[in-house]
Amino acid sequence: MKKILIISSASIHTKKFIDMMRGKYKIYVITDKKEIFETCETEAVYEWKKHPVANAFYTKKIVKEIEPDLVHIHQVGLIAFYYIFLLHRHCRILLTAWGSDVMEFPYTGPIRHRMTTYSLQRASVLSSINSVGMISVIKCLTGFKREVLPINFGIGEFIEFEEKIENKEQIIYSPRSHQDLYNIEMILRSFAQFVKKEPHWKLLLSGAEDPVNTPRFKQIVKEAGIAEKTEFLGHISQQEHAAIMKRSRIVISVPVTDGRPISVMEAIASNCTLVCSDILANRELVSEGVNGVIVDHTRIFDIGLYRQIDPALQTQYNRKISRPFRYETAKQEFLKTLEGVIHDDNHR
Repeated sequence: MKKILIISSASIHTKKFIDMMRGKYKIYVITDKKEIFETCETEAVYEWKKHPVANAFYTKKIVKEIEPDLVHIHQVGLIAFYYIFLLHRHCRILLTAWGSDVMEFPYTGPIRHRMTTYSLQRASVLSSINSVGMISVIKCLTGFKREVLPINFGIGEFIEFEEKIENKEQIIYSPRSHQDLYNIEMILRSFAQFVKKEPHWKLLLSGAEDPVNTPRFKQIVKEAGIAEKTEFLGHISQQEHAAIMKRSRIVISVPVTDGRPISVMEAIASNCTLVCSDILANRELVSEGVNGVIVDHTRIFDIGLYRQIDPALQTQYNRKISRPFRYETAKQEFLKTLEGVIHDDNHR
C-alpha cells in the first residue's frame, strides 16, 4: 500500500481529505494540533516543532523513517514555503491551494508574493479547489507554465435537499468564521435593518469564533436591539449544521475573498436562497435572480432582495447544479486524481 505524508494545519477540511483516502493508502500527518485527527484512520500523527531548526531535523527524521510515496501539503502559505524549501529535493510534493492562500496572501507584500511563487514553482504537482478564479490566479502566479489539477472537498455527508421551500422556516443562517475576512459585522447591521420590516425572522451564526471579534459582534447585536432574534451557536457538529441548513430559508455568505466556498455549495444542496458578496467565487455558484442575490459587501445590504427569487425556479436550478457537490462524487474524483499523481513518472 502506498504511503502519503500530509502536512497541514489542523482543519476539518484536511480531515475530510484523509477520510476520502481511508483504506486506500497508509496515511501519516504532520500538523500543529494532533487532537483534530484522532478519529481519522492514520498510521501516525506528528506535531511540528515550534523552532524551525529543530523542526527541520524532526521532519527529515520522520521522512527518512516513513519514506513516503507522496507528500501532500495543504494551503499555499508560510507553512508550505517552509516544508517545500525543506523537502522538494527529496520528495514528490503535491501542493493544494484552498482559497485566500492564493487569492489574498501573495498580495499582502512582496516577500509573501515571492514565497508563494517559490512554493508553486518547486512543488512537483499543483492542485486547487475547483474554482475558475483560483486556478486562473495560480496560473498567473506561475507564468502560465504549470498545470493545475482541480479537486473538491465535497459537501457534508448529512446535507439534505429540501424540495419544498414552504417547509423552510424564517431563519437566516451564517455558517462562516468570525474572522475579519467574512464580514460578520455587515451581516449583523444588515439584519438589524431587515427585521424592522420583517420582525419574525431569526439570525443564526455558527463557525469558529474569534477572541476579539465575537465579543464585539455580540455588543453590536445588543446595541442594535436584535439580541432576541440573534443566536451565536459557535462550533457545531456536521449533523447540527446540516439540520439548520435544511430549515433555513436564507444563507448569507459575504466574504471579501474566497476559494470554492463549501458553505455556499451546502446551501445550494439544501435548497436555500443565497445572499452573497460580489466576488468571483460566489458568482461561479450563484445565478443572480435565480437561486440568490449578489450584494455589495462593503456596506449595509438589503436582505429583503430574497423576495425576487421564484421558489420553483430556485428549486429546479439548485437540484441540478448541486449533484457534483456530493461527497461521494468529490471522493471518487479526488482518488482518481491522487492515483494519477502517484503513478505519473513525469512528476518524479
